[in-house]
Formats: sequence, structure tokens, C-alpha cells
Amino acid sequence: MSRQLLDKIHKWLGLFGLFFLLIQAVTGVLIVNGARTQQWLDPHSYRLDQPASVQLPLERYTSAAISRNGQAVASLVLPESATSPVLAVVVPQERALPEMVSIHPATGKVISRNPVLADPVVLANLLHGELGAGKAGKALLMVTGLSLVVLSITGFLRWWPGLGKVRRSLKLRWAGSVSATLWQWHGVIGAVLAILFVWLGLTGALLVGRPFLEPLVNQGNRSADFPELGGLSGAAVQVPAKAISMDDAFAVAKQAMGDDELRSVLPLSRLSPQHTFVFADHQGRMGVVRVSAAGQISERYRPADMPAANRALDWMLPLHRGSMLPEWLRTVYYVLASGLVLLASSGLVINRKKARLRKRPARAD
Repeated sequence: MSRQLLDKIHKWLGLFGLFFLLIQAVTGVLIVNGARTQQWLDPHSYRLDQPASVQLPLERYTSAAISRNGQAVASLVLPESATSPVLAVVVPQERALPEMVSIHPATGKVISRNPVLADPVVLANLLHGELGAGKAGKALLMVTGLSLVVLSITGFLRWWPGLGKVRRSLKLRWAGSVSATLWQWHGVIGAVLAILFVWLGLTGALLVGRPFLEPLVNQGNRSADFPELGGLSGAAVQVPAKAISMDDAFAVAKQAMGDDELRSVLPLSRLSPQHTFVFADHQGRMGVVRVSAAGQISERYRPADMPAANRALDWMLPLHRGSMLPEWLRTVYYVLASGLVLLASSGLVINRKKARLRKRPARAD
């Protein structure tokens, strides 16, 4: 492949994905370091003064969250550590904007109530996973992730100086002018981070593209697809007279999921006849089980029980988020985000400089 063709592919994919990749860079850092970000911005709501030694029944948390205004609980997120509170998303009946309620795990007392969209990590998750546009946003992000893969490969091939010159070419240096220096730095930083960008782009594309890929790999067997968790809803549904309690439903779900750890529950107000429990195994892969009002399992997705193609897709989330990495090593995401911002800005300057050179009239002999 000629360098001219590599340049064109790299340029147009870069211009296409520039805006979306910058969004992914910023929101990705917020998500990976979400707990730390929340505690820094609002330590009162997201960090306990003393570690919680016990956790109460789930019913206690939902009762505390919907203690006023006829609210309906849309989701409940359990603590990530002994110093983290329980978080409940509630939908008030008198207005559409949901609230984030922080609850002490050991006492069941409400610590704070804030509009959910005032939480930067919640907004980051909404943008990072689907651009706030549902399946259309997922499809666009899937293309963006694949664009990052091709950008990294074409950029590396365009930069490659030959085996004997690699060491010298990896040095950042002043190249005589600002534009020439940016060009040199753009190549070096892109080459160094290329393999990590390929990893992030590929795992991210497979992760957001899962709703489109699973029907293909499962060949019409919808029972093997990861269940759609749905959005926030406070709509009332008629509940049978002898509906199972939330904690009894959790006991049924726990038995079905073995030693996997409960992460969140949704929706779980008394207005809903069904509870959806989201679990995570030791590798960070997500599983889902739904328990009906009668106490029967209506749907279950456990990664270990799925076909091989599904198990490969199940690994995309922990691989993309670096769940297997120690917390201190996840600071590499700051490096990746900073590198992506630098590459995007320097790429724009380089492209503009090239456009000016092409428009400059040729000198007369």
C-alpha cells in the first residue's frame, strides 16, 4: 500500500472520528476512575466517614430511596468498597428528571439527593456507551471504534522508518518549526500508543456492537443474547397479590448465579412485578437474572454457561475497562486520553498546514 493511500485513509478517518473519539477519551477516563471522581467532586455523597461493617436487606434501601413524593426506584447500585454508599436512581412522579439518592449501607439513612444529570459519571456513562442515542449511538460508536483501529494501523505504517532506524525515530525533538515539530511528535506518540489504541478501539467496537453481533453469532437463538436492561421507567404495573419480596427474589437470583457478586438491581420498586439482578463474576464479566413476581426465573444470562462466541464477547467489558489491572495501573487511561487529545489537535494543525501548502501558488522559475 502506497504512502499516499495511507495518508488519505488516515486523514479522512481522523476527520470522521475526531469529535466522537474526543468524547470517548474524556468520558472513558471519568468512567474508569468513576468512584474516585465522584468522591473528589462530592465527598459527602460518595464517601463514608467510617467504613460500613454490614449491609441491610435490599428492601431497606429502596424504602429509604422512595420515602417521599411517590417516587419509583429505577436502579440500585451496591457499594464498590466499604467506604462507598448505596446509590439509588429514583424517578419522581411530579417531574421527569431522575434523582441520585445516596444511602448509608449500615444504617439505611439517606445521605443526599441530587439530580442524576448533575453527576458527571452518570453523564459519562450515557455518552460513552451510546452517545445518549440508543442503538443509533451504539452503531456510530462501533464504527468509531473500528476507525480508531484503522487509524492506529495506518498511522503506524505511515510512520515506520525501517528496522534499523526505529530507536532514533522514537525520540521527541525540535524539528525547526512548530508545525514540523508537531508532525514529528504526532508520529512518535501515535507509534508508541498504537497497540493500546488498537486494543481500546477493537474491544470498544465489539462491546457497543454487541446487540448487532449476538444475533449473528447465536444464529437466531435469542436465549443466548445478553438481556436488554432497558431505561429508566416509573410506570406503574399491576402486581399480583402474592408478589415475592425483593430480598426473596434476590435469594432466588443468588442461587441461580452461584458465587457471582451482585452489582445492581433494576427496576425494583413495588410498582414492578419483576426484578432484574446484575451480577459480575471474578473476572468482571457481567451476568443478568430476572425473577418474576411469583419467584420464578424468567431469564438468565451467565457468562460461564454461554456458547464460545458469547464468552468472547463477555470478555470485552473487563478488557476494555482494564478490570484485571490494579487500581494504580489504571492511570494509563489518563495517558491514553491525553495522547488521543494531543494526536487529534496536532493532526488538525498538520492537515491545515498541508491544505495551505497545496493552495500556495508555485514559484516562477
